[in-house]
Amino acid sequence: MGWRIINIEDAARLNYKLNCIGIYINDEYYWINFDEIDTIVISDLRCNISIRLIKELMENGINVIICGLNHMPIGTMLPFQNNSRSSKYNQLQISWKQETKQKLWQLIVKAKIALQIEVLLALNKNNRIELLCQNLNDVELGDITNREGHAAKVYFHELFGKAFNRQDESIINSCLNYIYQIIRSKISQVIVSHGYLPSVGIFHCNEYNYFNLADDLIEVFRPICDLYVFRLLKETESKFLTPEFKLKLSAILIEQVKIKNSKQEIKEAIRIYVNSVLDALTDGVFEEIFFPQIITNEK
Repeated sequence: MGWRIINIEDAARLNYKLNCIGIYINDEYYWINFDEIDTIVISDLRCNISIRLIKELMENGINVIICGLNHMPIGTMLPFQNNSRSSKYNQLQISWKQETKQKLWQLIVKAKIALQIEVLLALNKNNRIELLCQNLNDVELGDITNREGHAAKVYFHELFGKAFNRQDESIINSCLNYIYQIIRSKISQVIVSHGYLPSVGIFHCNEYNYFNLADDLIEVFRPICDLYVFRLLKETESKFLTPEFKLKLSAILIEQVKIKNSKQEIKEAIRIYVNSVLDALTDGVFEEIFFPQIITNEK
């Protein structure tokens, strides 16, 4: 499994040769072996990419994210068949019981709120902890009372200030949107690699959304992303998503969290978490789901 996160910000062409991607910049090619690559983010819309390279990237399971005119991620490349038993798993996915999906969503929401509490405690922002704990305790099957939404409002105001709004055009929201898409894309990649459809969710069910299941599973990683963004913004005076700053945001994938009683990079934690969730949905056994946790004693 690769470890490099590559951001293409200024390249004329991307080509393939001998299990390598060739990045053509300033009249010179730079070659990187596929075995070293985890994720590629392409932000330069002037860049040409060969069909052969696209084919090889998908067959090698490399996560490829495409950005739009505003340099924000708008999509990801996913293969149709990245698992020899996709048809079997698609049928299992369609037959997931409603009660099983509701129970899992309850667990995901509880895990998310618990992580929000951890984030605020790690930053010594303790004013609303009691209210968040109440929301955590009140999460019902399927979260029918929307404790997730109520907790999110309280949490974001405590984290970024009472004036903060998730719909504002601010550097905070730009960072959050960018980093969420990086994680969403990685989750989708893992879902497909296990033979499942990212469009068939357990809670999200928008008919126009190809990533419903990814949007379900990402929830437990959002507080981890929030903490990462908070700390990055505290260290920099940047008010724009410069190429250098986006590279730092993309590096979220190699940040460490605690999962399954060990420290893992987030890209590996996603694989462990998604695999355990898919097994739980199929088997109906929730005790073996592994949720990520922040490492509170490290900055």
